[in-house]
Amino acid sequence: MKVIRLAAALTRMEIETLERSLEGELFYPGEGGYERARAIFNGMIERHPAFVVRCAGPGDAMQAIAFACRHGVPLSIRGGGHAIAGAAVCDDGIVLDMRGLDNAEIDLDRHRVRCGAGMSWGELNNLTLKEGLVTPGVAFSSVGVAGSTMGGGLGPLMGKFGLSCDNLLAAEVVTSDGEIVNASLEEDRELLWAIRGGGGNFGAVT
Repeated sequence: MKVIRLAAALTRMEIETLERSLEGELFYPGEGGYERARAIFNGMIERHPAFVVRCAGPGDAMQAIAFACRHGVPLSIRGGGHAIAGAAVCDDGIVLDMRGLDNAEIDLDRHRVRCGAGMSWGELNNLTLKEGLVTPGVAFSSVGVAGSTMGGGLGPLMGKFGLSCDNLLAAEVVTSDGEIVNASLEEDRELLWAIRGGGGNFGAVT
């Protein structure tokens, strides 16, 4: 049996304080949400986080990241869970599960879409195709929009429209300081440049 340990000496009270600050849920080992979050696409990866935070909004990501930084606890971010090296899940730390952020808004006039970090390309394409629009996404429907876009985003339409990251106009990002910032051409242009292909090294996109 795997023994779950936190990388830092945290008390149950400290974790429960975090739990009370969340709009979403916190799952411990043995609970359904925990097992679902740690099971990723690459079945060879077998890791056991100390607990899982299921985000219901960007505020939950802000709370979890600030908590991890304050206590020196490892943290990984799970979207679609397709990163082959298993970056979506860590041992003895916190998994920030983004799949609750699965909302989308389509701007038909400007041919733009705003979606949460928990959406997959299949879910997003199902919405846009109903409006006669296509997205410059990847070929596999279960891959997460946010993670693949930050990693570049190779797809079947890239010859005409470029990579997914080339089409990213703005992103809501929770930084390692636990602050929510908007990276766009008007605000934080350098951060937008960095996350267009730079992966999840600069914050959690929500």
